[in-house]
Amino acid sequence: MLHATNDSAQPAETLKSSYGPLVLRNITIDHHRTSMRLESSMWDGLREISRRESLSISEICTWIANWQAQGASLTAAVRAFVFQYFRSAATEEGFANARQIFRADIERVKNEMKAPESGEHGRAFA
Repeated sequence: MLHATNDSAQPAETLKSSYGPLVLRNITIDHHRTSMRLESSMWDGLREISRRESLSISEICTWIANWQAQGASLTAAVRAFVFQYFRSAATEEGFANARQIFRADIERVKNEMKAPESGEHGRAFA
């Protein structure tokens, strides 16, 4: 088992969930060390927010802990915060760029799924 320090990229523990592996990391909230299990994509989101806002992950999580809904778990509050942060940051220009990349990738996948010249049949793509 690897032990993580504050804001470390090294996972302390990895578990499986229906949304991907859960990664356990140690953080500090209001000068108290604790740990959180989140999907790696959520940790990536927190790191990105940390970079953009020039705050540590612990500072962000302390703010979330102080403002989370009564009775909500910290991990649920962090997930909601990460989602809302990126949702609020999304713009029509950003959506247009994402759509263009997505459509190009879909075309690539469609072409890969077409039957190869050897006579094999590819899967249908709806």
